[in-house]
Amino acid sequence: MAESSKVAGDSGPKPSTIRKPMKGPVFRIIPLVASTEWLKFLIYGEYGIGKTTLAGSAIDVPSMADVLLANAEAGTLSLLDKPAIDTVPVSSFKHISALESYLAVHHRLWEVEDMDRLRELEAELKGGDIK
Repeated sequence: MAESSKVAGDSGPKPSTIRKPMKGPVFRIIPLVASTEWLKFLIYGEYGIGKTTLAGSAIDVPSMADVLLANAEAGTLSLLDKPAIDTVPVSSFKHISALESYLAVHHRLWEVEDMDRLRELEAELKGGDIK
């Protein structure tokens, strides 16, 4: 006769150890051929290896010249000679979330070619008129 592996009074896994099924993935993987024409990337690495300089070099390529840099390290000194680059200081997940929401709205307005609303949105965030 086989011995039971249960301990007296043990009713099985504790509720806190039972994994609940995920409602859906947190992100989706999209094949490159199915993506839009926009280039979005994240550069990470050790301090001083040239991450900001690399990101700033996009301004030198005409098809990539519309650059918005999410500045999480306050390390933009290497870009002072590239005044066309816009930066957004981020110091919390709240800032990153707000930036992501802004970019989603910006993208939708761009797709429907609502240039007036795009200018209004940009002026609101830059604190002045955008022509």
